[in-house]
Amino acid sequence: MILITGASGFVGSRITQRLLESGHKVDGIDDLSFGSIENLPSNDFCETFEFAKEDFNNLSVEYLSMFDTLIHCATSNIIYAQTHETETFVNNALHTINLFSKFKGKIIYTSTASVYNNAMEFPTKEDAPINTVNAYDTSKRIAELYLKERGNYTTLR
Repeated sequence: MILITGASGFVGSRITQRLLESGHKVDGIDDLSFGSIENLPSNDFCETFEFAKEDFNNLSVEYLSMFDTLIHCATSNIIYAQTHETETFVNNALHTINLFSKFKGKIIYTSTASVYNNAMEFPTKEDAPINTVNAYDTSKRIAELYLKERGNYTTLR
């Protein structure tokens, strides 16, 4: 089974939809601080999709152990980060790493191309120089580095 945090956000809702269309069983959670309930899949998937309005910080190890894969999309977005640097850093780095440390399966993490800042080459290659400059991209990069040490992950930029 797959758990998607941030399931009602722009990216999370599209990943959820595609997985359901491919026949996967998906649970989605979102505290709806950035997402919208309207982004969630239609009732066509009521047998294979469950949603809970929940903050990912409240997920227990026991609950997380029900899932093979965690797709983490629940992070503060870049627009919010411009005026809420500390909150963004806490959510995207500290809280995200806490979630990752509780989960034992495969993690797919939606990071950001912002870690390259103003990349000089497009499309930007994965081995392009990292150049974080603000709370948003720095916090996303810290979570990436944690996963690199943890293993069993894929990072999407």
